[in-house]
Amino acid sequence: RYPLMKMDVGQSFFVECHRDEEGKREERTLRQTVSRYHRRLKDQGIRWVVSRQDDSTVGVWRKS
Repeated sequence: RYPLMKMDVGQSFFVECHRDEEGKREERTLRQTVSRYHRRLKDQGIRWVVSRQDDSTVGVWRKS
């Protein structure tokens, strides 16, 4: 669903996540997905950062 494993270090993507219930659900799903990947890939040192950009957008960056 999200292109996490296709990303190179420094790349990012953005997801529309408004502050309504649907947007909050999407943001929660995105953050949970990134968290699961962190747990699975911790030995490989692959990390992402998730950050809300504004009232309608959440960004994800590949950190390492």
